[in-house]
Amino acid sequence: MTGKNRFDDRKYWTYGCHCLMLGDRAMSEMGKGHPVDALDNKCKAYKDCQKCVRAKHGDQCIGEFVRYTWKYASKISDFQSSNAEGSCERELFECDVQFVKDTFDNKDVFNKDYHAFWSTTGFDNREEDYCPSGGTAPVEHQCCGGVDGPWYWIGLNNNKCCGQSPNNGGEVVGINDQC
Repeated sequence: MTGKNRFDDRKYWTYGCHCLMLGDRAMSEMGKGHPVDALDNKCKAYKDCQKCVRAKHGDQCIGEFVRYTWKYASKISDFQSSNAEGSCERELFECDVQFVKDTFDNKDVFNKDYHAFWSTTGFDNREEDYCPSGGTAPVEHQCCGGVDGPWYWIGLNNNKCCGQSPNNGGEVVGINDQC
């Protein structure tokens, strides 16, 4: 993409309540509060995916520390990794690929008023007023997915993970599937 449609990675640094926060762990450090829009929601999904990978493989399994192998396979028009399914490397790759696709699908949602540096409204993702935690009742969550696809952090009040527990390396049928 070129011209005005060119991808500008600066838009995603410190965007909303979850996108690539400042610090030495921009990819894996969690944001806080409710996402401000669909783009920020996808950043939260990315951070949740990373959190699930870390929970399975340990605290050193983060994008800032681990390298994986990948290529773009033009015959199938998709990204591929040669790392073993279920490995730390492969599961980080799956999070990254989903984030790339989600970011591209939501690139037009960007609103400078939710950017920490470009906002004209004083938006500050460190302030509770801009990124409030919410809800009146706690919701139990669980990691779902992984192995050869991204992980999802799902609320068990509306969703369910089918199959064996993904936190124990079991096979997962899918989100919202009828078991």
